[in-house]
Amino acid sequence: MSLDQETYKRQAEAAYQLGFELLKSARAAQIEYGRWLVNTLWLMHSGAIVGLLFKAHSGEHPPSYSVALFWFVAGIVSAFIAAFAAWWNFTFAAV
Repeated sequence: MSLDQETYKRQAEAAYQLGFELLKSARAAQIEYGRWLVNTLWLMHSGAIVGLLFKAHSGEHPPSYSVALFWFVAGIVSAFIAAFAAWWNFTFAAV
């Protein structure tokens, strides 16, 4: 082989290894960000629901908590949609 072919092979191998490492780091970021987003939003909304339910059973106010409970559940669903969108974004970056 000539010198140019050897140089090309080394450069191609280095470019392939760099691409592979970037793919691994993009997938790791995808997993960690999605996990962080789901856990944070789930904890926030489920804590609010638990607090709302404890207050609803205390009998201090009339039972108008079903409307508020609906919005907290809607927040949890929105959290999962946002997590899916973040996962999808990092998937596009990995591809």
